[in-house]
Amino acid sequence: MSPCGLPKDVGVRVEVAAGVGRIEASGLKQNRNVYTNAAYGASEVTLHITILAGIGQINLEVVE
Repeated sequence: MSPCGLPKDVGVRVEVAAGVGRIEASGLKQNRNVYTNAAYGASEVTLHITILAGIGQINLEVVE
């Protein structure tokens, strides 16, 4: 599965509601089921993403 590329310079908050599976979140901070990048809370624009998943692996990655 290809990773979900998230912008480095735009604040990102990803909330994940997953059943059985694994979450890989390269370059993100985790607080329970919420993942944020370093620009979260500091950039003018913020992306709020909600992922609802049953079974499988979720790959999140901050990209240039």
